[in-house]
Amino acid sequence: MYSNWGKKIVIYAHSFGNYQTVLNLSKMNQKDKDEMVARYMALGPPFAGAPQTVKMLFGLDNSFSQDVGFLKLGITGSMMKETMLLFKGFYNLMPKDVFRNLKDKAFMQGIQARMDMEKHSYNAITGTVVDLLPGPMESCVFGFSTRDEFCKFGLLDMTTTGWIEDKPINSDTIEDLITEYGAIDGAREIYESAKSDLFVKMTNPGVQVNLVFTSTTPTTYQFTFDENPRLKTVNNQYVTPTFERTAYGDGQVLSTSAIIAALKWADDFESKEPGAKPVNIIEMCSVWNRRESVFEPGTKSVEKSAYFGYECGCGGTPHSPSDGKDCDHVSFIGDPKFYHFMLQSAIDEVPQVQSSSTEEFANRSNEWLANYENNCLLIMDNN
Repeated sequence: MYSNWGKKIVIYAHSFGNYQTVLNLSKMNQKDKDEMVARYMALGPPFAGAPQTVKMLFGLDNSFSQDVGFLKLGITGSMMKETMLLFKGFYNLMPKDVFRNLKDKAFMQGIQARMDMEKHSYNAITGTVVDLLPGPMESCVFGFSTRDEFCKFGLLDMTTTGWIEDKPINSDTIEDLITEYGAIDGAREIYESAKSDLFVKMTNPGVQVNLVFTSTTPTTYQFTFDENPRLKTVNNQYVTPTFERTAYGDGQVLSTSAIIAALKWADDFESKEPGAKPVNIIEMCSVWNRRESVFEPGTKSVEKSAYFGYECGCGGTPHSPSDGKDCDHVSFIGDPKFYHFMLQSAIDEVPQVQSSSTEEFANRSNEWLANYENNCLLIMDNN
């Protein structure tokens, strides 16, 4: 795209697409990223993983199927074991051991302090990049029955995902536990092949990042199976955890999973790490310092890191609050005001770079361009 049009590209990625985006950016040299990429829009990114995937691996998930009379429609337990749970990408979403791996970093100590502030409801200065966030007792989000108005992000330590028969589930135990209790054979081998340090270390992508998240829908944080779920999943039966904890998120991805990466990369920028760029932490529906695009007010550029909100259409009002489902992991990208924000964030004043290749492309016929789009490997290649 850069070669054809002579302008830096804007990358949009949603959910698991963010994993692939950062992976591919890590394979580019910094010179190419600086030359070709204007900004990266990370939408609902599970950078630190999603405990929901671990729960599915042990107990399956009946939210993908339904009973109609004597028929089971959708993805049944049997189908899930034969498809979803065999995909390597599924295991890329397993929670990462970020809190222990980065515990000595200043930003992580700031997060720990922020967690205490949110728990005990007070504002304080941490002296770290975490101070980009508004204080927990400031007002951010209105009009939801699932959360209060305060600027609390539900930050929490994701080291332990849950327990099975009193055994903790974390990075030290997960391989043994999925062998003993997991719903499918061979899960350990797939998990081992999917492991990567990229997100355990929160490797900086080397481009300007705009992370968009929502915090309006209760999202799985930890769960407990009192009995061995494999006794039922071996017969393709779903097993519901005995107990489940939720925290702020979008129903699939915890706010913590998204925000922790943004704070790490913002800290890299403040520390002048090579290739690090400013990071925007953008909360849907938040009223805090609202913007209509990622750009700093009165400009078409991003020169420093910030937290701010943008107006949404999926929320409610204090008198008629929403349950947050219209702002969840999938639904929020269909919100008309989300599209407005994304469009405004793509329009900048960077001039097109003219070259022989851009001139040739610009002179192509509409028929040629349509054929190019239909056959473009970037669009058509699903591998």
